[in-house]
Amino acid sequence: MTAELESGHAKASHSISLRAKNGISNTRRRWRERKEMLWKIAGLVRSSYRNLRPKQCKKQER
Repeated sequence: MTAELESGHAKASHSISLRAKNGISNTRRRWRERKEMLWKIAGLVRSSYRNLRPKQCKKQER
């Protein structure tokens, strides 16, 4: 348990140092990619809900 926590902490500190080296623009790019992925997933979920229950979704939209 302690070993896992220590390794996780080491990874976190390493990623922070990498971010400092790469700069803020790299982190912004990563966040943009994450947001795009989230939006894609949300779109898939919404489209699947519309296909399953079109009546309820129409009510929610109005």
